[in-house]
Amino acid sequence: MADTGADRDVPDEVTRLTPKQKLAIRKSWSLVRPTAKQMQQNGVDFFLVFFTAHPDYQNLFKKLKGLSMDELKTSGKMRAHATLVMSNLSSVLDNLDDGDCLVDLLQKIGADHQPRHVTPEHFENLTIVLMKFLEDKLGSHFDDFTKNSWTSAFKVVNQVIKEANLDKAKEN
Repeated sequence: MADTGADRDVPDEVTRLTPKQKLAIRKSWSLVRPTAKQMQQNGVDFFLVFFTAHPDYQNLFKKLKGLSMDELKTSGKMRAHATLVMSNLSSVLDNLDDGDCLVDLLQKIGADHQPRHVTPEHFENLTIVLMKFLEDKLGSHFDDFTKNSWTSAFKVVNQVIKEANLDKAKEN
């Protein structure tokens, strides 16, 4: 039988992720977003952890600025933003096999955040907190292979966002 390469775990040109890594990421993410309501709550929970780790970052969010942690927990504005961010992350993950679309999505995220003074460093710190959040939320489902897969994905994600963010800054 001829070797078609289909059974090999070859990294993608754009993401540099193998099919097995993409599968591990998608499986773990499906546990974060089993329902829209649960995805929303996980988004709120993530932002509470994020703002606890980086309290000054809350000031970058005009509609969330000045709210206490208790107010954030019940804020409709927080739920809306958490839903948007989790949906955007879902869109990124859903397009791991479509490099052109993926890059366009990430470039838009990077460029859209630059005028709000969100820097590549902010995205790097968000990644660190998100990785810890996933580890806490997923427990044994976030094994070493899955964690390393996410880490590899975020290297590419943050690089594309950084380049778009810096390009947008040069325009302004």
